[in-house]
Amino acid sequence: MFLQLVVIIAVCVSFLDVVPVFAQSGLDGTQVVRIFVRTHTANEQNADTPADIYLGFAGRELFLDKDEQRGDNAVDLYRFGPNDFGNVTNRADNNPTVGPRIVRQDVLAHEVYLRMPDTEGNHWVVQHVDVTFAAFQSQELARYCFFGRAILGPQTGFKLPLTRHTSGGACPGA
Repeated sequence: MFLQLVVIIAVCVSFLDVVPVFAQSGLDGTQVVRIFVRTHTANEQNADTPADIYLGFAGRELFLDKDEQRGDNAVDLYRFGPNDFGNVTNRADNNPTVGPRIVRQDVLAHEVYLRMPDTEGNHWVVQHVDVTFAAFQSQELARYCFFGRAILGPQTGFKLPLTRHTSGGACPGA
């Protein structure tokens, strides 16, 4: 009888350890409706770039562009989403709800990165990136980050992979 009780308690404790995983995975089918991208260009001379920058995720790319050029030590916030939510150039074409339905599981299953095409020898020195994928009410579904110093350009490469941030809150260095 004592052994059966120990087994039942062990099974209950094991189940409680798994509950948060079930709760988190319950969001896997939730549609990505909004994306927030925050970039911080390094505070050094000629760190900015006139080149195009793209956010890659879930097998597609969105164009990170607003009407102003990134500057040295500039912090830029790009918003992608339906209707008037987006603040990017061509927001109708750069809307995560247009085209194939993208859900949280799609984001988690693919690499998330920033990419700059090889154009005219441009480079960009970035020191921080924070990307948040959100549902309709801005519920965070996934967050990806980069913190450090990276140079995108012909001598260093044109792609910056981002790391999934799972501890909640803002990305390190934010």
